Amino acid sequence: VDQGFVPIREKYLVKASDPEGQARLKALAENRKSGPSPKPVSGAKRSGKSRRQLKKERQEKFKSAGSLCLKLAQGKCTFGDKCKFNHDIDAFLA
Repeated sequence: VDQGFVPIREKYLVKASDPEGQARLKALAENRKSGPSPKPVSGAKRSGKSRRQLKKERQEKFKSAGSLCLKLAQGKCTFGDKCKFNHDIDAFLA
């Protein structure tokens, strides 16, 4: 076998006398002529925002959702400004 060539296994070869195999080949050729297949969509459609920006927006939304920090209510939140829960007691009570 020459370098750059791979032998084809016998089971993948289509014989000229096999009408079913020829029909499959024609169908494959037609599909290939119609252009590239569309890329599968995985996950949600991106909005043009970076992942960091989307994460920050989710955190801000969660902070303002009215969920008060339980540790703050106990008087001992150690996360401070980095806490993902709301620390605004007056807004929570309003």
